[in-house]
Amino acid sequence: MLRSVGGTFGSGNSYTISGGTFNEVHGNYQVNFSGQLQDAGLIALSQAISHAAMYDSAERYPAGHCHPGTRKDVINTIMDWTKDPNPSYDTVWLYGPAGAGKSAIMQTIAELLQKLHRQCYAGSFFFASGKSGRDQGVLLFSTLAYQIAIYLPGMREAVNNAMSADITLPTKSFETQLNSLIIEPFMNCTPALSHTPTVLIDGLDECHGHETQRAILNLIAHAKTVAGVPLRFLIASRPEFWIRNTFDRQPLFGITKRLELSDSPQASLDIKKYLEDGFADIYNKNLDIMTGTEQPWPPTILIDRFVYEASGQFIYASTVLKFVGAEFCDPRRQLDIISNPGPLQASAFSDLDQLYTKILSAYPRPGPLVRVLGGLIVVKSVPNGLEKWLDVEQSELNMVLRAISSLVVQKHREIEDWDEDLEAVYGRPGPRISFCHLSFVQFILDSDRSGKFAVKLPSVHESFFHRCFDLIIGSFDVGKDHRDDPVVHDDMWDVVILDGPRYARYTEVARRLDDLRLAMQTFSTSEHWTTIKSKHLLRNISYARNALETIHNFYSPPVPLMTS
Repeated sequence: MLRSVGGTFGSGNSYTISGGTFNEVHGNYQVNFSGQLQDAGLIALSQAISHAAMYDSAERYPAGHCHPGTRKDVINTIMDWTKDPNPSYDTVWLYGPAGAGKSAIMQTIAELLQKLHRQCYAGSFFFASGKSGRDQGVLLFSTLAYQIAIYLPGMREAVNNAMSADITLPTKSFETQLNSLIIEPFMNCTPALSHTPTVLIDGLDECHGHETQRAILNLIAHAKTVAGVPLRFLIASRPEFWIRNTFDRQPLFGITKRLELSDSPQASLDIKKYLEDGFADIYNKNLDIMTGTEQPWPPTILIDRFVYEASGQFIYASTVLKFVGAEFCDPRRQLDIISNPGPLQASAFSDLDQLYTKILSAYPRPGPLVRVLGGLIVVKSVPNGLEKWLDVEQSELNMVLRAISSLVVQKHREIEDWDEDLEAVYGRPGPRISFCHLSFVQFILDSDRSGKFAVKLPSVHESFFHRCFDLIIGSFDVGKDHRDDPVVHDDMWDVVILDGPRYARYTEVARRLDDLRLAMQTFSTSEHWTTIKSKHLLRNISYARNALETIHNFYSPPVPLMTS
């Protein structure tokens, strides 16, 4: 007999069980609890876990998985690793930017393991921000322990005994739960496993609290390197700074294989197949509406455009298909809306906008955040001293870059013929930064979509234009220490000077040119003119002359050039 106290089973309330048999059905497996005390520990544990976080939970149904014929390379790589009797690494980190399709891959792996290789599967936990029971790390190890007890031979009794000895274990610290519900039961388990099974943890970045995410990774590293727990861990997340930083350190660094999901040619081919099949399905479901529609539909050139705009982002492609295939809507009309800029198009990307808004909202100071976003759009790099161009502190710039790490890609540049004397003054150029998705740039440039996170590009260009002139004019002050001046690299110079005049008012440009002429004339009549020793000053003199010539050619009527 099962008697509940205060609610439905699974809601976290207390129960007493006596006699009879209780059957709990979980997806494609069944747990049989017979007798009064036989599985009392497991029954108690089942009431203190997140059933919704498991791969086959009702809450996640229908869970997104990889479209047939896509992501074959990464799926095969992971499956081979799960089946390898002697893998080189005990942990795999699958990472990629927001919307890259990590959860779909993890769902597909879980389904394949359960269907074809059950001895390789130990359990799963799919984190989800804002979802009760799926956003708290405190439920992770108890939920995994319950699945381990169900799936792995010999572990049922060991986990049950641990819970019977202390029914409050699920309320203990992460470390206590891991030790008492997983590590120690493995030590007490007989017989030994014939194969090391895999635990899947998806969306670690969706777990509440950066420190909690770090703690989970460190405990997993301890379980593998110190306790020697016979499990493999497949972990998927965005490459947030604090997560990457933890993977970059020992002991996790030495036991982890990394798989990156990026905007690769193969990803584009997969997205194209996904779109083509999706549009074909929409067409076939609406034959009565689509009669007489010119073929192919949509035109190949439009599908190619969607692939380009997706930038390797499956969520972009799925958003397009969801909008075009909306019920009680004409797919042709929906396609026209999403293909053409305007307020109606903005509504089509509401799901994508919510994702971007959630990521940006995590940063507590939107003002500096927006300034950095605008600066990165303009200069596409992080030169030394960028914080001074943006009027933010260096620490603020670094924190913003941490916060948006899942939205950007940094590539360090190899610059030929970089002058050592210039390096002594300015340091080496910073990495080139690009946003992972074109759709994100479109989002922050559209104030109707991004709201308080909108970047006003004309204001950014005008601000950089004036800051550039301040820097060059200031460089003619030979009594000044220029070591802290932000460097003007050639590519940054091109953006500022070539685009700046398009946004700055003519009167402002003329005023800045007068300031520049005066600074150069004053310098040319000083004693320092014949004793130039600083290469950065020579560099800025060259930039100053280029500025005069460039802006002279831009305006009509022309601004008079300075004569020597």
